Amino acid sequence: MARDSSKNLNSSEMDILPSPFQQLPNEIICLIFESACTDNLLQQYPWPVREVPPIELSLPVIAYLPTLAVSAVCTRWRFLALASPRIWSQIRVVTVPGGEVMSNTQCGFRSTLQLYLDRSADSPLLIDLQTDLVEDKENPSALPLLLEHTSRWQTFSYTGSFDLGSCEGFRRHPSFPILEALDLRSLEAETQTTDLDCFEHAPKLRAVT
Repeated sequence: MARDSSKNLNSSEMDILPSPFQQLPNEIICLIFESACTDNLLQQYPWPVREVPPIELSLPVIAYLPTLAVSAVCTRWRFLALASPRIWSQIRVVTVPGGEVMSNTQCGFRSTLQLYLDRSADSPLLIDLQTDLVEDKENPSALPLLLEHTSRWQTFSYTGSFDLGSCEGFRRHPSFPILEALDLRSLEAETQTTDLDCFEHAPKLRAVT
């Protein structure tokens, strides 16, 4: 009886055999990346001791950042990830007021957010921003970075108690030329009219919840 040819290969020869995934064309791998990288969670760390974080992270941070994870697997995956700006454009940001003292680790959180914004290039941004209960008027620490890219916001969801209209960046009523969907959810009361007024320059806005 003929023996399976794979049994005749020694270990060194087995090591150089391409895996089925390696044989996939780049276009298919990029589609897989797009399906796998739809939720990149950036939660500020460490969270202030006096507060309970909205999301308990039970795994290493990289586990919640699929785009960053796949870009670190191998040279080919990194090349494809860096050449696919859309997989860097879907971000969920959980942060605290900017008045908190920023440690080196917290600065790392801002650097990671900036990395995603840079690598998303000109792709439309799908942003989900969440803040804890805000007792002061300090801006959420991630907001200034996000406001630099309002021309690319396609969807924006905000959950928190911060008055967006009190933020300097929003008070200038920036332009949102491609914004299509807006979701504002207050943790304490109904959404303020001033929050909605911030988005008056959004000609393509079709859905507000």
